[in-house]
Amino acid sequence: MYLEVQNKTNRYIFRLRGNSLEIYRFFCLGGIYLKKTKGSIESEISKAITHWEKDFLGRGSVSVKTDILRDMIIVYLQGILTPAEYAVCQTKDGMLSIKHTRSGLVESGLDGLKEIILTITGEEVKSFHTDLSTRTGERVIVFKLFNDLEKKLV
Repeated sequence: MYLEVQNKTNRYIFRLRGNSLEIYRFFCLGGIYLKKTKGSIESEISKAITHWEKDFLGRGSVSVKTDILRDMIIVYLQGILTPAEYAVCQTKDGMLSIKHTRSGLVESGLDGLKEIILTITGEEVKSFHTDLSTRTGERVIVFKLFNDLEKKLV
């Protein structure tokens, strides 16, 4: 049994196999629908998170790279600290203050981040982990999913 839903840019096929629901997402290219690749989904997540950063935090990172690994989506963001924040991070108290403030900002927008992942992958986020390096200005975000997304994309 399956259900097909389509709009101008995407086609979704929902198929019930036993007790599991399979979701296939295709994108339209010149009137032809192509199945999304792992790389195209990773790229779409990177672009969406950059857009979220600019809208929610007021500025984006210099570069973003996303990797899908088993039931995890790992996002690497570089260049997220401002020059003023680097200056504040010269002391231990300043570093802890920046880490705390930045973590609080990201976690206050967690619902938006989870929605990005659900919209692009069709998978719900089970848990969320993040850390920031005040020395390099990099942030790592790990979205742990309920299902093995990488296996579904192969």
